[in-house]
Amino acid sequence: MWIERIRLRDWKCFIDATFDLPKPTKARPIVLVGAQNGAGKTSLLEGLLFCLYGPHAIDLIAERESDMARGTEGFRRFVSRAVNNAAREQGRTRATVEVTFADQEERIRIERRFHIYRNGQYRDQELFVRRGRAQDDPDELDLIVVPALGEKDDFLRGYIAQQILPHNLAPFFFFDGEQVQRLAAKDRSAATRDGLEQLFGVRILRTLQTDLHTLASERRSKGRVGNKPSKLAQLEVDIMTAQEKIGELEGELAELEAQIPTLQRQVDGLQSNIGLLIQGNTNNINEINRELHEAEQDRRSILRELNEQLFGRDLAIALAHDNVRALRRQLAEEERRTSWEAARENMMHKLGKLVADFEGLTEPSVEPELTDDQKVALRARLSKAYEGMFVPPPSGIAQNVRHNYLGTDNRAVVLDRLAAVQRLSTARLKDLVDRLEDATNRRRRLADDQQALAVGSRASELTQALREAQDELTKKQERKLLVTNQVTSEKRNLGNLTSERGRLEEAAERGDVENRVARRCDEISAMLDCFIEDLRRKRNEQLAQRMTEVYRKLARKEDVVRKIEIDPDGPVRLVGAGGRNLSDQDLSAGENEIFALSLLAAASSTVASDMPVIIDTPVARLDRTHRLNIAKHYLPKAAAQIVLLSTDTELVGDFLDPIRKHVGASFLIDFDSATEVSEVRANVYFEPLDRG
Repeated sequence: MWIERIRLRDWKCFIDATFDLPKPTKARPIVLVGAQNGAGKTSLLEGLLFCLYGPHAIDLIAERESDMARGTEGFRRFVSRAVNNAAREQGRTRATVEVTFADQEERIRIERRFHIYRNGQYRDQELFVRRGRAQDDPDELDLIVVPALGEKDDFLRGYIAQQILPHNLAPFFFFDGEQVQRLAAKDRSAATRDGLEQLFGVRILRTLQTDLHTLASERRSKGRVGNKPSKLAQLEVDIMTAQEKIGELEGELAELEAQIPTLQRQVDGLQSNIGLLIQGNTNNINEINRELHEAEQDRRSILRELNEQLFGRDLAIALAHDNVRALRRQLAEEERRTSWEAARENMMHKLGKLVADFEGLTEPSVEPELTDDQKVALRARLSKAYEGMFVPPPSGIAQNVRHNYLGTDNRAVVLDRLAAVQRLSTARLKDLVDRLEDATNRRRRLADDQQALAVGSRASELTQALREAQDELTKKQERKLLVTNQVTSEKRNLGNLTSERGRLEEAAERGDVENRVARRCDEISAMLDCFIEDLRRKRNEQLAQRMTEVYRKLARKEDVVRKIEIDPDGPVRLVGAGGRNLSDQDLSAGENEIFALSLLAAASSTVASDMPVIIDTPVARLDRTHRLNIAKHYLPKAAAQIVLLSTDTELVGDFLDPIRKHVGASFLIDFDSATEVSEVRANVYFEPLDRG
């Protein structure tokens, strides 16, 4: 679909502004909107987002301003300030934004009205969606009918997501240069992982999983839990506690992943500045910096191996050889005892039938007939004789079952795991720990050498700052390793608790409806995990291929980077000639922005081929070469319709030349500082446009 009209009434700096956009063609897909800073470009983009997504729009723009609140409170504050000041003075207390989409078959007009009280406080908002055929009068479209049992806003929000675009995908189609810059400032893998989660709707699916966990917990609390209510209740508490702990740890891990790249850039910058100050020792400082980098790479590699190959596989269990052997023996004997008790129980159930059958027989006859006392004594003797078949118990079984909570299946899993961790080598551990200590000491000595070369108070200050930054970076990296291990451990614990809960629930009444619903919630949640991973594997390759195409056209190092690869769990590799991994090479700020733009472009083309793309200040922060590359290779082919919001220093002159022939419409926003109102003029721009 393409955007046919945007109308803003009493919205921010606009009193009544209309943008009538022509149907885009393959030759002329671009709409240019020019405006000086502060004239209303960003207000136009915000109006579109708030019209489509209402309260959800606040999270799409909140990152631009550090003091902007999110959620309901942030939305109410934003809207209370969005009604035009002149309109308020004249007694008008409503701002309206309309956006009309069209394609070959139909039109959809979305209108959202924002109301405030006369004192300027937010009151409420209304959403209207109309649709009709492509040939119908745009001003006479029919209102969407909401089902009788449906909630209006929820129904219309779902309709917009299905027919236009879900709000989680909006950042790939409606964005500004600041958003690209924020994305570029992140670690490449973290930025790509965040993008993938938005693109595939992973965050929405995770929210669904949380809701499923909550529903399951509520249903279990209502359900009958057989003869073990206390154990199930405690397990439910333990599971909720484990889930909360995992959430806290994953939140801390996300913060660490965001902080570490910033600290690394700080360390690199300080090393560079020290090198510039110490002119006479340039060669020495460069050599020290190189060796420092190598020592740090060695230390990271060793920590990664400790984490992945040892810490991630129950190292503490592997070191407790004697205890592990005793535990394995106990579990094996418990397994044999459980099997023996099951066989005995099965046989004892048949005792009653044996006695009944005995008493019911008439042949051969017994003379004289047994008295009642004799029958009782005979039954007692039969019972003792039957039980004697299992006394004494066979050898090799446990005297008592200490780990009954495991059950047969989990006991087998634990035995397999204990066998695996015992194969870990303590010699390998010692070697890695020794290497880690050596790398750490080497880095410390090099830092001391670096400080010794510093001459003058400024160099000394920088060297001290470098030492502090390196120490902080080390702490963050080591904390990240610890938190990663804790997350793995907590998830393993959660898995054990969940398995035990399932076993106890199966022991409870089978026909309990509440427990059946809870178990179905767990099954759906597990299915979602599998679905997410499968989705990532299938779509990563497609996204990486498209990113490669865009990046090689836009970057200046297109002859160096041959392709971009994305692992299913997020890590990104820039691959050069001969398969060489270039991911550790430093990219310039402009190249990082090109990488971020490539991600956005690849994502939008992967999701939909006919949705418009709107970019506010697209190239303001890029150098000349990158601007020209974007104007030439990206903007004319970014989407079926692309709306560019530009200042008079961006897409003008020779930066405008590559897209000049692709412009189908243009607008200029003029801001009157006296009235603080912006007006829109059609078919004009900062300079003449030749549309042929």
